[in-house]
Amino acid sequence: MTASIGSICLFVGISPSSADASPGVPALSSAGALSSRTMAGYTAGAPSSKKHLATVTATFVMPSITCPATGNSSIGVSVVISDASSVFAASAAGGSADATCTNGFSSSGVEAYEGLTGVVGAPSLVSAGDTVQISVSQTRSRLTATVRDMTRGGIGVSSSGKPRKNKKPVTVAVMAQGGSGASSTVASFGTVHLSKCLLDGSPLGAAAGLRSYNLVNSADQTEVATGPFDVSNAGFSETFVRAS
Repeated sequence: MTASIGSICLFVGISPSSADASPGVPALSSAGALSSRTMAGYTAGAPSSKKHLATVTATFVMPSITCPATGNSSIGVSVVISDASSVFAASAAGGSADATCTNGFSSSGVEAYEGLTGVVGAPSLVSAGDTVQISVSQTRSRLTATVRDMTRGGIGVSSSGKPRKNKKPVTVAVMAQGGSGASSTVASFGTVHLSKCLLDGSPLGAAAGLRSYNLVNSADQTEVATGPFDVSNAGFSETFVRAS
């Protein structure tokens, strides 16, 4: 399960990547993207508001995966709001969906969390090809994260609680994570397209303080490459480079 992600628009519930890129696969780079050992995607500053209000949403289709006969690997997409500059702050709220391979068998699940204790998960709720919607919001009195499978009539999970006193949203983001294991045992997850990434109803791509990240391994090889926003300024793709 992924650690809480501060202010990110994407799924939570995936282990940070530690797998090496497959030999011969060049490290891709998105123009202007920074390198990260923990995530790929976009972060932005939360809008200032007297009501301490911020809402982040994103939608994506759960990918189909072919699992290697041995080894463990996973990917996840998360949407998060944090009252700190770090996207992994313990006080963050977020929603996520993930796909996991374990010795030839695949599984998936969704999770919503508010801080470290308010975690609600639903294993096997989503399937490949399902459209998943994640929404996270913070007001002065409430911090809420919701993950829904829109293909199955909107069923899903939700978690809510009170934000820390006098703390307002600082960071939001859209991101993906993945990995763990030797390159020969990591599944090829292909490309995941994120759409309808919005911050307070406006395209995330137009948000202030926007930064993009590629996920890299310890050898600085790109494992997940973040693409540019499309013409809507609300959609982009994450490409998993370590295909075998």
